Formats: sequence, C-alpha cells, structure tokens
Amino acid sequence: MTDTPDAVLTAATAALREAASLRQRLAAARSKAEASATAAAEAEQHVAEQVRDVRKLTSLSLTKILAHLNSSYDDDLARETAEQQVAEYEYAARQAAADVDQSIADALQNQLAALGDVDEAYQRALAIKENWLQRNGGATSFQLLEFAQQRGRLIAELKEIGEAQAAGEAALRESQAAADLLSDAGHLSAYDSVAHGEYLGAAIKWQMLDDAADQLRAADAALKTFTIELADIKADGLRLAELDEFTTYFAIWLDAIFTDRAVRQRISEAHATVTATIAATNGIWINLEERRLRHATEFAELKARRDALVLRA
Repeated sequence: MTDTPDAVLTAATAALREAASLRQRLAAARSKAEASATAAAEAEQHVAEQVRDVRKLTSLSLTKILAHLNSSYDDDLARETAEQQVAEYEYAARQAAADVDQSIADALQNQLAALGDVDEAYQRALAIKENWLQRNGGATSFQLLEFAQQRGRLIAELKEIGEAQAAGEAALRESQAAADLLSDAGHLSAYDSVAHGEYLGAAIKWQMLDDAADQLRAADAALKTFTIELADIKADGLRLAELDEFTTYFAIWLDAIFTDRAVRQRISEAHATVTATIAATNGIWINLEERRLRHATEFAELKARRDALVLRA
C-alpha cells in the first residue's frame, strides 16, 4: 500500500528533527572526545616520566649512587614505584574515558549517516503534499498539512524522550551497583581498621575496592550516555561525577602510603557523590516521564482530530 502524502510528510518531519538533534549532540560528543583524548595523552606522558624516575633508581646511575650513599634507596624506590603505579592507573582510567567518549561520537555519526539526506527527503515530501493540495484544494487540506507537521514533531520528541529514559535507567542501574559496592567496601574498611590490617580482611578490602573502581567506570560511562541523550531535551541539568573526578579515589586506593583512615574517608566521599547522582538522575527520569505522558496525550488528540477531519471530508 502506497503511503499517503500526509504519512510521507509526517515521517520526513520526524527524520528532519531527529537529524538536527543528532548533529547537535554529535558536535558536543566530538568536543568531549577530543578533550578526553588529550587528557589521556597527557596521562600517558606522565607514566613515561615516572618510568624514567624508577629506571634511574634501578639502573647504574648517579641517582642510584646518591640514594645508596644517603641510605634512602629502598624508601626512594618504593615511593617512585608507587607513583609509577598511580600514574599507570590514572592513565588507564583516562584512556577508558577517552574510548567511551569516542565510541559515543562514533555511534552518533553512524545514526546520522543511517538517516540519509533528510533535507532532500523533507523537500520531496513537501512537494508531494503540495501537488496533492493543488489537486484537491480546500481548507481541510491545509489543516491536514498542519496536523502532519505537528505529529512529526511529536514523534521525534517522543523518540528522544524514550531514548533518554532508557539511558537514564541504565545509568541508575550502574550507579546503584557502584553505591552498593562502595557501601560494602566502607563496612569492610571499618572492620579492617579494628582488625589492625589483618591479612584476610585487607586482601578482601582491596579486591572490593578494585571491583568498586571498575563499577564506577561503568557508571560514569552510562551517565555520560545519559547526558548525551539529554542534550536536545530541555530538562534540568545534571552535574555528573566525571571519570577524571573519580581517578582521585582510584589513586588513593592503590597508593599504600596513605592511611586506612584516608581510604575510609575517600570511600565515604565517593559513596555520597554516587548517592546524590542517583537522586538527581531519578528526578530527571521522573520529569521525562511526565513530559512523555503529556506528549503522548497531545499526539492522541491530534490523531483524533485528524481522523475526524478526514472522515468529514
């Protein structure tokens, strides 16, 4: 069955709106990807500098000789090695963020390419509708044209809201998982301080912190996707905990020179940040749902008016 001019124009209007949204989001995503790539490159350079510092202490060098003369060789080597490990971990975190940001930009580019030439399709749809109006004329035809454009707008907006809600739900799942792991790590860290660093408790704690770090990265990626989906929707802004803010927590967990008290404080701070983000994300999702219901109601009313008009014509 051949689509009516009304249906063709509705689809073309929706595609035109979706393409405009994708272009705006793609520009923001590309900017973010470039910044993340630069940060990762800087972190990689810092790793190279730390590697050179360790090499000076492990190879025959003036640095090694002076450290031995000052009886500080073991302490210096332990410190430089720890700093190298922290630098490597921060680089891994920043590179992971850069990879996520680039994948988001690539996905948006692919979505835009899949739409094809939406401007040409829209002009073609208008021409089809114009020819139909010239053949039929009358006020009813112009009203149908207006209804088609309004429905196309609503279709595009409902799609954007649905995608944002799905991304928000994923962000909530990942963030809640991170909050749960941080809560467990906090309880175990408190036990570890009472047990005075008992080996079993400490080993479990560090494994749990590694798991929490991985989950925080997953939550951060999901939150970034959520903000990308929100870019073209007029919703209250969400201040997200970016991955580079979490690297402070990652580094302090790995660096053995910090005290258990400092580790517990960082766990508590991270948990508070994630909990606040969950609340904000949930609030935005609720606002999106209210907007979706309003748009769905408006769409149904437009369709009813259009159907009634067609039946009367």
